[in-house]
Amino acid sequence: ATDTFPFDYQFLSALAGGIYESARPFVGNLNAPVTSIGMYAADACNYAGVGCTLPPNTLLNFAQVNTGSANPATVTQKQVRLIVNAPEAETVFGTPFGNAARNSLTDAKTNTLNLGIFKETKVSERATLRFTTTMLNALNHPNFSSIDPFLDDAGSYSEGTGFGIPQVTSGGNRTIKFALKVIF
Repeated sequence: ATDTFPFDYQFLSALAGGIYESARPFVGNLNAPVTSIGMYAADACNYAGVGCTLPPNTLLNFAQVNTGSANPATVTQKQVRLIVNAPEAETVFGTPFGNAARNSLTDAKTNTLNLGIFKETKVSERATLRFTTTMLNALNHPNFSSIDPFLDDAGSYSEGTGFGIPQVTSGGNRTIKFALKVIF
């Protein structure tokens, strides 16, 4: 099945970070948690050397495959949001092109209030004292950086990785700055 797969493995491995990051995935169940990813046993066997004794079209938990589990759990198509686009998935779905819509996953909401205030006081006829306070994220809401969009990072939970988990990126705390300026 690898010979008929329309993606250039060498190019994608060398320059684009890997085949599973580049090929659009297949949709399992849009109501399943965003972090639930499936991979067929034949593809898991080629990818990580697990699931080789199972029927090729057995769906496995990709997060467990990806983190090195010797016996990843079997799942159903209703239990996973996305299915990794690989040769066995091509056979099951009858097409090499995933059916997940572009931009179908949304990022964490951003809720920020930035505020700046100042007070000027005349010290003399020619001098003014200005006190300034600037607050970034004044309400101190956690605002995460963009989530990791790469299926290859499913199951990882460290800074900069963790498909679909915004909490592994910086939450951005409140920043308060004070300034005092004399104006002549």
